[in-house]
Amino acid sequence: MSPDQSRDGLPVAPRGGNDPSLPPRGPPYPLKRTAALLATVPVAVLFFVFQRHFVRGAHAGAVKQ
Repeated sequence: MSPDQSRDGLPVAPRGGNDPSLPPRGPPYPLKRTAALLATVPVAVLFFVFQRHFVRGAHAGAVKQ
């Protein structure tokens, strides 16, 4: 026990705590971050490859005849 218990915070549970739905080492954020990156990269590549066509089509649709 510390001499000044008024400064003690709450006890800290081990990662995952008592929640059985969480993995024992905490949520797999690096795995989720990697999956998000792998899902985003092909879309970004396609956008940059066809960017000229997207802009041309948007411009053609905006011009009144």
